Amino acid sequence: MSEYIYDELNKCYGKLGTRINRNVTNNNYIYYVGDLVLYQRKKGYIDYGILVEFKKGIYSVYGWGTTDLNNRDDITLVNRIIPYDIITNDIVKHMHSTLCIKEIEEKEMTLNDIEKLLGYKIKIIN
Repeated sequence: MSEYIYDELNKCYGKLGTRINRNVTNNNYIYYVGDLVLYQRKKGYIDYGILVEFKKGIYSVYGWGTTDLNNRDDITLVNRIIPYDIITNDIVKHMHSTLCIKEIEEKEMTLNDIEKLLGYKIKIIN
């Protein structure tokens, strides 16, 4: 079983523990989906939030929309408050009442299994 972050509309915001392989900060921390972080904006505004994968490969602090953290020069992730591996559903719901952590059983399937389920042949591309 793996844990994922979902909102109330059942939109997935990434698998907990997915490493954010981008230089999103000017410090030496490595961040992961599900980390609760403290961040500062250039104007001095300090806030906290949960790191999510908004779209495939696009990471954001939840609540800031679709902005890729790599393309934000006004946000500096200051510190990790709670790492993804000890964050609980209660903490996530307290931070953002619209988010929750769900345990999802991942299915292992062969190409033949997938084609049988879909009812037609598929071609895997990169």
